[in-house]
Amino acid sequence: MKKILLASIALTASASTLAGGFSMGSIGYEGYPMTRFGLVITGGQASQATTIDTGKLQGQGYAINAGPSVGDTKKSSARLGLQYHFNPRWSLDVGAVDFGDTDLSISVTPPAGKTAQQAAQDVYDASVKRGSDMTYTAGLQYRVPLTRRLDMNVGAGAAMWKDKRNITVNGTNYEFKSDGTDPYVRLGVGYRLSKNTSLTMNSEYYDLDKPVTRWDAGLAFRF
Repeated sequence: MKKILLASIALTASASTLAGGFSMGSIGYEGYPMTRFGLVITGGQASQATTIDTGKLQGQGYAINAGPSVGDTKKSSARLGLQYHFNPRWSLDVGAVDFGDTDLSISVTPPAGKTAQQAAQDVYDASVKRGSDMTYTAGLQYRVPLTRRLDMNVGAGAAMWKDKRNITVNGTNYEFKSDGTDPYVRLGVGYRLSKNTSLTMNSEYYDLDKPVTRWDAGLAFRF
């Protein structure tokens, strides 16, 4: 239901809406410049309830000796975004987001016939995926002017994540990777410092295995 709702939001950008242009002059509609392209650079924090499903492992015949031990699930996070403004309200938004990495450790006795590497793979499969290697986003953003300088921004789209996780099983470390695509939503505010520069603050929700919630602050440039 959540993914259907997000798809519906994205589809509301009809061709006629997106086709609207900027007004004539060096300053466009609602005081925004005529420039179409934008760059967004932000930093903040990403958080996720990362854990290992010990019930799943026990169902596969594993005995849990100790753990799981989970690292800090709140990590520094950065985002680099590029925008193409169809008009002063609608823009295409693509970017790269770093959620930060969280390591997991557990001590188990595997069932007969399982190697240490197979056991580590089972532990990884039972762990929550964070998208900690890199996440790429593509979506639409809609600007709601509140005052001459202050805006509210609403965005939604798809997040293509790549997860890289170090799993330590019985003292031996293994690295595993996976990837997937899930929806995201963003709600933020922007305050124009000058014609081409704005301060931006955002709250984001990524619908991975366990949701990743993220906040950030930074600068948005038009050129």
